[in-house]
Amino acid sequence: MSTPQRREFLKNTALTLTGAAAITLSASAQNTQEVTAKRRVIGINTSHRAGKTCTEALKIVLESITTANHNLETELIELAPLNIGIPVVGADQPKDDLDEILTKISAQNCIGLVLATPVYFGLPSARCVAFIDRLMPIKRTWGLKNKIFGGVVVGAARNGGQETLLHALANSMLTQQMILAVDSTPTSHWGATLWSQKDSIAEDEFGKNTAINLGKRIVELATFIQ
Repeated sequence: MSTPQRREFLKNTALTLTGAAAITLSASAQNTQEVTAKRRVIGINTSHRAGKTCTEALKIVLESITTANHNLETELIELAPLNIGIPVVGADQPKDDLDEILTKISAQNCIGLVLATPVYFGLPSARCVAFIDRLMPIKRTWGLKNKIFGGVVVGAARNGGQETLLHALANSMLTQQMILAVDSTPTSHWGATLWSQKDSIAEDEFGKNTAINLGKRIVELATFIQ
């Protein structure tokens, strides 16, 4: 092989190897993006007390989701320790700890939102109301459209207003064009309704089953979400 031929051979070989390396790096980057963009359901506890009954109820729902579908990722967020400003709907929104959460729930890979609140005199927590009020910027771009919504409510009595609050939460989220998930069969009501007895939901088997079934229903609906 002559010197010019040798040079041309080495040049072509280098180009081939460079192209192969580029393809490998491109595939690696794509895989990284796929892992980063793994579909997820985010649970948000709007109780003023982190780690208590609403947290335990949310954990049941999220565990039910991952048990039914290992390909779905879940995340639990507590609002209690965060700095959250009280907004005026339609006005400029505060800049605070909630901004990152709003970005997370409106991201494309977030396919579902589970919102938990205690019952306070027949009303949701103030943090719950503030959170919903802060959704106005997302609504302007329909950032929650066709995502799944599930409600979790914990009350101090079996009939302590849980379903009343689930209806209210559903009404708010339907205006965002979300898809409502109720607890699946055989309970199949309006969502997860739990009874806190001595600051615990451990003995509420019926309520815990509604939380489990809510998770199952979210997974069922997730099959329709692209």
